[in-house]
Amino acid sequence: MRGHMCLVLAVALSVVALTTATAQQEDTIVEYGFEEGIEGWLTLDTEAMLGVTGVAEEVHSGQGSLKFEYTQRGMVPGQMPGLLAVPLPGGAPGMRSLRFAIGTANSVTLVVAMSEEDGSNYMCPLRIQPGVWHEITLSLDDFGLDMDNSVDENGQLDPEQVRNIALVDAWMFFSQMTATPESPFELVPADAQITWLDDVVLSRAEVIRDAQPDAEIPQGQRAVVVDTCDEEAYRWVSLGADTTMIVDPESSEAGPCYRIDYSMAAGKLWAMMRSVPKGRLAGMERLEFLVGSGGDATLLVGIGEEDKSEYNTVVQVRGLQPWERVQLDFADFTLGEDKIDENGQLDADQISSVMVADFKAMADGEAVQNTLWLDDLIAVGPE
Repeated sequence: MRGHMCLVLAVALSVVALTTATAQQEDTIVEYGFEEGIEGWLTLDTEAMLGVTGVAEEVHSGQGSLKFEYTQRGMVPGQMPGLLAVPLPGGAPGMRSLRFAIGTANSVTLVVAMSEEDGSNYMCPLRIQPGVWHEITLSLDDFGLDMDNSVDENGQLDPEQVRNIALVDAWMFFSQMTATPESPFELVPADAQITWLDDVVLSRAEVIRDAQPDAEIPQGQRAVVVDTCDEEAYRWVSLGADTTMIVDPESSEAGPCYRIDYSMAAGKLWAMMRSVPKGRLAGMERLEFLVGSGGDATLLVGIGEEDKSEYNTVVQVRGLQPWERVQLDFADFTLGEDKIDENGQLDADQISSVMVADFKAMADGEAVQNTLWLDDLIAVGPE
């Protein structure tokens, strides 16, 4: 899925010069505020419109933001619909985080990509809800190596070797995934899209993760928070049509949580996936979360490893019941039927993603509309 994007980026961005923005703060390496034009940003979509807007509601801060207008469509030879990028010929030595503000006219899944000079590509998917400004902060370990199409000598993102940063609308890739009747997923219809981008900062500042779980952890064990579920849900990517994911301020017994409204056509599957930083869950032994459901749901909980192997287990959730705390031992997950793994076991230090899917519509052969509430997603292991 990602190979086409990597190839087009590598070819096109290699011939484009960078307009360098001015550093404004001590930790800032490069900043793009779009006060003086597009500041070196470009698109590989020849049908798109790219420029700066000064309309107040389209600007996050200052007097201008980048405005990118395009139409979602499939892959086109020689270009990439919905791609926005900036080249970095000198790299970004010392970069530890990437910050930006983004708004969109419609819901969209974006892939934030960084490409190194040796051709290795690192990616982080995001789900952007429309009508609001999202303030995104990403650490370098939020980016995973594209192992399908990349090889890197040290398996880590080296900021001094980064030669471009790109934001790509993933619709074209989803359209390829769902092109056959056998695909388990529906495709959201293509739409005209507008993206507003502002306050992009490549920074030396480290992203501090110090969130604590709401659940009481038994003595002798420790927990690592995967998601508190009380902040913006942009780290979750949904597969399937008509999905809305917001923070519900009151539904959980522990406070704010995610509310996910989704629908599935008969015979189709709905899923959402969140990437996990490399090595973050090393030493953990189980996954825990709070869940509630508006209707009966047959949930498939999946865990992905860096080598693309996937392990799954099934959780039955009854509708309109009290909140349930689900505890899933890693040892009880089974390898997916179409996957292979070098040692045939789930390795906590290799976990790269967590997925929650509902396959009730696939199992029952009937369309489904449902609401899930999710909170306090953690991994637990010995101290």
